[in-house]
Amino acid sequence: MGVDPKLISFEATQKMKQQLAQLVEAKGGKRVELKAVDENLVDAIWEDRPPIALQPVYHLAEQFSGRSTTDKLRWLRELMAAKGYSGMIVSALDEIACTTLPHLSIGLFNLRGSDIPFNPVFFAYALVTADQCTLFVESGERVECEKAVQYELAGYGDIFGRLVAMKNSASSTANGKLLITPSCNWALVEAIGADRVTVKPSPIEAEKAVKNATELSGFAECHRRDGAALCNYFGWLEAEVAKGAQLNEVDGADRLEAFRRAFPECRGLSFDTISG
Repeated sequence: MGVDPKLISFEATQKMKQQLAQLVEAKGGKRVELKAVDENLVDAIWEDRPPIALQPVYHLAEQFSGRSTTDKLRWLRELMAAKGYSGMIVSALDEIACTTLPHLSIGLFNLRGSDIPFNPVFFAYALVTADQCTLFVESGERVECEKAVQYELAGYGDIFGRLVAMKNSASSTANGKLLITPSCNWALVEAIGADRVTVKPSPIEAEKAVKNATELSGFAECHRRDGAALCNYFGWLEAEVAKGAQLNEVDGADRLEAFRRAFPECRGLSFDTISG
């Protein structure tokens, strides 16, 4: 059974292999093996596939995040050293970028993007070791790099070659295993080798539960701004109705978005308007 290893987690493949073995044992018949395929067969025949619309990646200032990328990298390296890990592969987009609200420092890097509509993330991987940090992202020139932060940029797909090189390095092999999360894709594990990784819940995800003073203040400020936008909208709506204006749901949604975007901190909606 073939599968694109970039589209399935390593943990899921382990469960599937176990389930396939149990099925063969229970039903009898030939052995079924799960295989990683190098080329996605759908991609091979999708001739008019639209290109991925890559958007600029911008730096979220520390005045909004409350914590520098340098500090977050130091925290992660101290944790890895205490646990005996040689490094960590960060594959979840919301653990790389600062996500959710503009003021929240959720993510390893103080960077945000919009490669996925209504989400402040960008397509990337990160590899953090004791002495090196690499952000693997397509079209690195679109990234507004943070000053005085020691990390390098590399091509999005270059992480696979980097992991293969680490697997073949005797010094790297002696330094302990890489930490990966349950959602890490199978292709990354295939590159480094299953014997070189440890699967554990992400410490970055757990860190999301701890908010600093700037983040807590950011929550309140975001709600104040959005409340003001809603008050402006309701006032406008009452005035338009009183004048006998004929408005539809699109008119209302567009005007509400305009009121929200009047605040310079607004970078976009979190989801499209739900109406009907």
